[in-house]
Amino acid sequence: MKFIKVIGLVLMIVFSSYLAQSQDTLPKFSARLLNKNMVQISWNNNFKNLVQLTVQRSLDSISHFRSIFSSESPQLPQNGFIDKKNPIGVKVYYRILYVFEGGAYFFTKSKQPSIFNAETLIPTAPELISKKISAEISTPIIQPIKITPEAIKIEKPLIIIYKKTRDSIVNKIEASQLKKFKDSIAKNSKDTLQINLVANEIIIKPFVPIIVWKASIYLFTNEKDFIQLLLPLAKKTKYKILFFDEFGKSIFQIEQVKESDLIIDKSNFRKAGWIFFELYENDKLKEKNKFFLKID
Repeated sequence: MKFIKVIGLVLMIVFSSYLAQSQDTLPKFSARLLNKNMVQISWNNNFKNLVQLTVQRSLDSISHFRSIFSSESPQLPQNGFIDKKNPIGVKVYYRILYVFEGGAYFFTKSKQPSIFNAETLIPTAPELISKKISAEISTPIIQPIKITPEAIKIEKPLIIIYKKTRDSIVNKIEASQLKKFKDSIAKNSKDTLQINLVANEIIIKPFVPIIVWKASIYLFTNEKDFIQLLLPLAKKTKYKILFFDEFGKSIFQIEQVKESDLIIDKSNFRKAGWIFFELYENDKLKEKNKFFLKID
């Protein structure tokens, strides 16, 4: 019985050492699928001056990465995180963003989680392990690998530029071109930029001017709340006017206006509210506008 307890203790040491050894040193990291929607992200860190370490997830391995975890102690030599919201039935990719003192930052290569089965590391019946096997068990020695930021060869990520939505890509630029791009947008347009450097994306939001309604000089409600139509050339020019409600449904129309100053009876309209109209001059649209009608 004592022998079995010793063997179990040794196996636990081996198991812990295996997990520590299997965690790759940054910029490498491990991603293991624990079950259908849980993924374990783990890493070893030999850098002493990290100020930020963030785990990101995406569905396409290149862009659209979203930050899902930020370590409170990025300088720890060993750390990990379990993603409990891994989408089921789709390919998922992970990467790590780590930032050094002074602002230098790097991204690891993206990777998909591999299948991990802890049951293959510890036998379910330790009493069946022979003395010969237990004698061969020894704790592996982990040799830390020194890695400096200068030794890491990582391609600079491109910043993807979208317009209004993420459905279409406008352009891709390097981080060094960001200031020039921002200055160009500010100088040549009134558009605004939504910049997310963690996700490597910029969204251009087009300027939408506020439309201020201006009353028509031809058709309006006068100071007595009458609907007045002023067309000085009505006797020489063919004018036609069509009226619509707020849903675009036709109310009525005047095929030809014969008076230059005409008061339109309110009884032609079913209810109060905004009345929309189209004024045509010689069958060409002259004005499209609206007026507010009050029913007495």
